[in-house]
Formats: sequence, C-alpha cells, structure tokens
Amino acid sequence: MRTRLAAVLVAGLLLATAACGGGSKDTASTSTTRSSTTTTGTIETTTTGGATTTSGPTTTTTVACPPPAGASTDPQSTPAPSDPALLTNVEAHRDGCHDVVTFTFRTAAPGATAKYVTGPITQDGSGAVVNVPGNAHLVIRMEPAAATDIVGGGTPTYNGPKAFAPAGARAVQGLVFTGDFEGVVTWVVGLSTQVPFTMSSSGNSLSISL
Repeated sequence: MRTRLAAVLVAGLLLATAACGGGSKDTASTSTTRSSTTTTGTIETTTTGGATTTSGPTTTTTVACPPPAGASTDPQSTPAPSDPALLTNVEAHRDGCHDVVTFTFRTAAPGATAKYVTGPITQDGSGAVVNVPGNAHLVIRMEPAAATDIVGGGTPTYNGPKAFAPAGARAVQGLVFTGDFEGVVTWVVGLSTQVPFTMSSSGNSLSISL
C-alpha cells in the first residue's frame, strides 16, 4: 500500500512539474510577441521584444504665410516719369512665403497701375481674347513704356517669352504679355485666387510681391 501511495505521489509531482514548465514556456513566448503602441500625432511607435520601430506618415507642420507688409487687393499705382522706359526682362520667383514678379527696363522704371479684373482678358489694340491661367487676374499697365525701340529702328528690347509659368511659385500660375501699344506695356499675372500684393519701383525695375 505504501509503495502504491508513493508511486501516486511521485506521478503527481512529475505532472505538476511538467505543467509548471509548460507555463513558463508559454509566458516567455508571449513576452516576445507582445507589442505596445504609442501614437503621437501621425507617427506610430511600436515596441516588440525590446526593439523599437517607427512607422506611419511623418508629421507635417504647416506654417501660415502672412501677406507682405502693407499689401492689399485694392488697385495700386506708382508715379510715372516723363521719359518712356524700354522693357528688357520679366521674371518671377518665390522669395520665402511670397511670389515676386520683376520687370526690368533699360532706363528708369515707368509708372504703373495694378488691379484685379474680372471678365475676359483681351490683347491691347486688337481686342482679341487672351487665355490667362488661374482664377484671378492681376493686370499691370506700365506707361510711358514700350518693348520695342522705335527710335532705334524698331528693334525689340524684350526678347523673352510672351507667356510663361514660373517654377516653384506659391500663388502665381502664369504671366502673359498682352500689350505693347501706344506707349503702354501690359502684362497679366494669373493666380489661383486673389491675394494681397504690394508694388514698388526702384531704379530701372518695378516689382510686385504677392
């Protein structure tokens, strides 16, 4: 009887030991595959088995760009000199938060008016409708000015493109040359929407910042 009881106790002890060993193995396996996730913004950090990986889209911070100092969507103008100015170059580029359009002349910059217009854009003189990109159109009229040197035998002084889209611009979608007629040079700036702007002249250049 004692022998049988001892055998039963030994068997029970072996079963208990096996059960404990299996439990330890399961616990180790679970700790290896368990993961904890912390989300901050749009970045997901996952810790698995002591190793940390980061996934998901990066956080994008958008910085609001204020308009140029003193900017407005109202019409603006600069005073006109007495002598005509000959256009030689037009360029547009992005300067930080703003787009800058610059007209360069052979002599002092002419007077100018700039204003947003609605309705079709037309070519000075012929009245033909001109396609200008964008949903808002800023018309710049410069006078007295010309893009052709009449006194010098009718030689063009501006030989650049009559329409172009500046690369990397924030709001400007295109510029179109719409007139060199009776002492007035006209360009139209096409924008995605009306934005406040400033206009200034210095020396032989006229600049518009949007």
